[in-house]
Amino acid sequence: MTHPAGHYSAQGDPPGTIRYWDGHQWIGEPIPAPPTGAPDLPSTVRFGGLGSRLGAVAIDVVFIGSLARVANGLIDADNHIRFTRADPNLATVAFVAAVYLASVVFLATAGGTPGKLAFGLRVTAEDATSPIGWPSAATRSLHEVLRLVPFSISTVLGLGILITSIMGIVADKQRRSAYDRLTRTRVVRTR
Repeated sequence: MTHPAGHYSAQGDPPGTIRYWDGHQWIGEPIPAPPTGAPDLPSTVRFGGLGSRLGAVAIDVVFIGSLARVANGLIDADNHIRFTRADPNLATVAFVAAVYLASVVFLATAGGTPGKLAFGLRVTAEDATSPIGWPSAATRSLHEVLRLVPFSISTVLGLGILITSIMGIVADKQRRSAYDRLTRTRVVRTR
């Protein structure tokens, strides 16, 4: 064998295993090979492109804005709910938490935020067919918090992730954003 030193599949070893080649001979016993990347995707999968995903974000911003207006109306009304006057940060934290939880619940149960669902998009696991589940929904929804926190390092981080995501959606054949890569998800078209 003329390969440089490294881990390779050896002739006669069980399928799906590798062992170390020192440049002259095999060393040690076969070990399981690492996963080879994303699973094979169905040929009928159509991925959500930049236009539909930006449209979905626009609807989500309107949805979140509506929630904020309702929350402000309830909190700032002249009735008995006045905790914002005592601690305005508490209202902000409560609102950000509510938006985050709404995003997690929509993603885990319906497969998308209201905007994504309106544009016929669904967030799936890497196989482009399975639901993402609660842990991935929780991680993927963290960007909702970044969008809502006043200007700080989170805003700069959020802007960086947004730019990286747009570049990924445009350049990647599977239209994966930074969020998709981080959470090992896909955004697919349902219609």
